[in-house]
Amino acid sequence: MALTVDVLEERQFGAALPLALAAIALAPESPTPIYEQIERAIRSAIQQGDLPTGTLLPTSRELAQALGVGRNTVVAAYSRLTAEGFLISKFRRGTRVAQPPVGVSLAAASPESPVREEPDDRASLAPGFQAQRAFQRWNSHGAVAHPFSEADPSLFPRAALQRLLSDAFGRFEESGSLGDCRHFQEAVAAHFRQARGVVCVPEQVIPVSSSLACFDLVGRVLLDPGHATLVEDPAPRDVCSAFEAAGARVFSLPVDSAGADPRAAKTPPPRLIYVSPSLNVPAGPQMTLERRVALLEAARAWDSAVLEWDGLSELLFAGSRIGALQGLDTEGRVLYCGSFECTLGPHLTAAFLVVPENLGTTFMAAARSAGQVPHAFLLAAIAAYLESNQYAMHVKRLRAAYARRVKLAADALREALPHAVIVEPLGGLQLTVALPPNIDAGRAAQQARDCGFAAALFDRYSLARPAPNRLVLGLAGLPDRLVDVSSRRFAATLTRP
Repeated sequence: MALTVDVLEERQFGAALPLALAAIALAPESPTPIYEQIERAIRSAIQQGDLPTGTLLPTSRELAQALGVGRNTVVAAYSRLTAEGFLISKFRRGTRVAQPPVGVSLAAASPESPVREEPDDRASLAPGFQAQRAFQRWNSHGAVAHPFSEADPSLFPRAALQRLLSDAFGRFEESGSLGDCRHFQEAVAAHFRQARGVVCVPEQVIPVSSSLACFDLVGRVLLDPGHATLVEDPAPRDVCSAFEAAGARVFSLPVDSAGADPRAAKTPPPRLIYVSPSLNVPAGPQMTLERRVALLEAARAWDSAVLEWDGLSELLFAGSRIGALQGLDTEGRVLYCGSFECTLGPHLTAAFLVVPENLGTTFMAAARSAGQVPHAFLLAAIAAYLESNQYAMHVKRLRAAYARRVKLAADALREALPHAVIVEPLGGLQLTVALPPNIDAGRAAQQARDCGFAAALFDRYSLARPAPNRLVLGLAGLPDRLVDVSSRRFAATLTRP
């Protein structure tokens, strides 16, 4: 669905305004007109490289709101810069920094251009605009431990995998066909067709090194700078960072007890929608079948792609065993992201992406060019483990161990903290603790870490909404024998004056 002018005018850059524009200082008492001050500031930023060629500028309304001036004032500045060749404006595509004509320097077009008489020895490389914006957003929310790799390493099947890896490496050393991943594609397609209802042929399976590599790859192939992307809220910060690095604008898709709700989204028609229907991290709800159908209908109305992350589906020990959202898709809109990071361990660096059939060649080429495809001997070992009954037995043991550990921690915390609300997950190794108002969440997080938990503030996962006084506790570093003791110790530190 094409964006209308009204929709484009309503986009909100907010904190993501380019730094060069956010730093514009206007002098109302100056005899120089305001529109000319804005014009000079933007021209100077372009000449100094702070606004590189192709940078998407905010709309006139957005910049006017940010600077506290009238919209017509910004329109006048944009118009003059467009006439001079500094900017280019296209219907429905916004205003961008123009490419200077061949052999012509934009710096020579203005008398205000600074002239360097000698090289600046202090000059250094700087990250690109999109990277700066993504890192700025990341730092403003704070980094957290990544939930996709928070699993107990003592439970990984190291002995079995070591034998398979050694055998696969020896065979590939002899054959020399390190680029072949067909065995992995066939094994993944067969296993997840049966276990999760994923509908695909082997050519649709794209092996990548991690879940984050999946998100990065989707951003590279499907997103252009300025595209709107809906991300369920709450969500891990790494998800947003991957899409922002591609130049996309991330909007919140609120999650309630039935999962992500497309009716509550307030955004231009998105190019991409990210959801985790089996288990939201870290809030924990599972998307109902009715909500899944509603999401697919919304994607059809918006003409959007859907990215389904399903990395914890095999570790569900409660809730419904609903098949993958991808299996309900009849139009080829859903991309399915699976992972072995929580079942076989993050050290194996293996995940996969199931893409629509017409995009298989494009995604595989993009993954190879970005160096995101794991070595074929590693993929062959995982494929052999998937096809044996060892994998199913291992996952069953893993699921039981995690369910037992989560219940131990939840029971101990409920008993020691009767005024706190403990939200048990449907799977994985995290719980959410809603603290009483008199307890500071930041201080509690540090105390939880001192007691052996992996802890993060819930608002580190929140995109747009104010987060309540809650903690996310990871249990990966606590063996069963220490869960009860550490939980009670943590509760005791919270209740001390």
